[in-house]
Amino acid sequence: MSSENSGCTIRIGGFWAVVGLCTAIVGHAIHGSLFWAIMDFFFYPLAWLKWIICQQVNVTIIKGAFSWFLQ
Repeated sequence: MSSENSGCTIRIGGFWAVVGLCTAIVGHAIHGSLFWAIMDFFFYPLAWLKWIICQQVNVTIIKGAFSWFLQ
């Protein structure tokens, strides 16, 4: 057995942190609360699922949350 690395290592931890951060920003725009923004960061799949089922998120809210970036 060889201990050679195949070179096929995928690191996606940073990507999921960015997704969580974007979810927290949208969550802060929806709720207006830092506490819920932190909860949305850690539990972002559940947050998106709830927002989609309850129809709490739309393109207008997302554009408003990232207006500082889209200008």
